[in-house]
Amino acid sequence: MAPLALAYSVIEAGGGAGSLGLVLATNTIPTIVFLLAGGLFADRVSRSRVLFLGNLLAAGAQGALAVIVACGHATTVSIAACGFLSGTAASFIVPATQGAIAQIVPAEQLQQANALLRLSSNAVKVLGPVVGGVVVAAGSAASALAWDALTFAAAAVLLLGLRLGAPLTRPVGVLADLRAGWRSFWSRTWLWTYTAAGTVLVAAWLAGFQLLGPLVAARQYAGPRDWGLVPAAFASGLLAGTLVCLRWRPYRLLMARSWPEALLRSL
Repeated sequence: MAPLALAYSVIEAGGGAGSLGLVLATNTIPTIVFLLAGGLFADRVSRSRVLFLGNLLAAGAQGALAVIVACGHATTVSIAACGFLSGTAASFIVPATQGAIAQIVPAEQLQQANALLRLSSNAVKVLGPVVGGVVVAAGSAASALAWDALTFAAAAVLLLGLRLGAPLTRPVGVLADLRAGWRSFWSRTWLWTYTAAGTVLVAAWLAGFQLLGPLVAARQYAGPRDWGLVPAAFASGLLAGTLVCLRWRPYRLLMARSWPEALLRSL
């Protein structure tokens, strides 16, 4: 619900493509900039503590944004500032989550564990945009943002029950860890080439999906009500893929993932 509500909060505040692009950038850039720091941090302290604090920060950022929108004081700058805090929280949550899963689940069950986590999140993504579209169309983007804040707060409370100690492998130093990580990344040609290609393709896709999509729906269709169906349909595909991953374990996972994408692009 939150991405849809965020986009139409900008549009309803009088912003166009430039304003929405700025908001999306301020949400994405800190995630990129601080992601390495988040990974280094997750290797040094309890990952459950990082997850708790990260979700608490995200709850505060989304809660503040909901209040600003509800009071009618939302501007591009204020929305972007809240997005910056949310992006910063994500940069610590994502690596800590991945590390926590590997810390809890045996290696041979890791794919199934990730699939189960994706199953619940993708199932919510099918219904969330549709409900969010109806809520925002009814004139209550603040309600959707407030709900998002509550989910982060609930996650923080639930994570209090997760007690993970610091990782067993002690890092030797920040710069040494960064050098070791870079050598490991660069030594795998398939990994850095896939990452480079994804950087270009995903950026282009997001520009059309998250930036132009809501604007076109606002101008030519029924706005948030119609646009909510589009990310819901996308999430339905994610859900179907997750169900497949629960049963199918291909030896070359990235190849099994990539060839259908290449086929669709050729069409």
